[in-house]
Amino acid sequence: YSAVIEDVLVTAQQREEGAMSTPVTVNAFTAEDIVNTGALSIQEISDFMPGVEIGDGSTTQTGISIRGVSSPNISSGGDPSTATFYDGAYVPRAATTIPFSDLGRVEVLMGPQGTLFGRNATAGVINMVPNAPSNELEGYFRARLGNYGLQRYEGMLNVPINDALAVRMNALTSDR
Repeated sequence: YSAVIEDVLVTAQQREEGAMSTPVTVNAFTAEDIVNTGALSIQEISDFMPGVEIGDGSTTQTGISIRGVSSPNISSGGDPSTATFYDGAYVPRAATTIPFSDLGRVEVLMGPQGTLFGRNATAGVINMVPNAPSNELEGYFRARLGNYGLQRYEGMLNVPINDALAVRMNALTSDR
């Protein structure tokens, strides 16, 4: 019997590489982790990542602190200390409450990360990476019911068209 350590692919340096060989402090939250913990958004992953605190803040703004560095500015026009990206695109602080849906992984890079991710990455970066279309026919449907009337339904269908083209569709409804 031999133990095997799974090497998670991350994009901490703007290219895909193994987390074990990346010279950056990075925490990766894989798709399997999202399913196993039942995390619905980035607010719910901080319990599983040391040095990361993601508070509810308010309805439109999530308070993010990485290694104790956070942004005290609470206005919607202020620059946050933590940059949030979804599929390589910058997400303003007001949109960080988006729910997880068909994500491959969530990476939290400890800061400062200004060289690769810009001035809003003093504390670090949260990078949400969705699953890409693949040449496999696959799909799923998940239903989750919870307290306070939570009803969440999610479905995904990946259809390969030919060897070079595939379509991935995803639908999510969440009500509480």
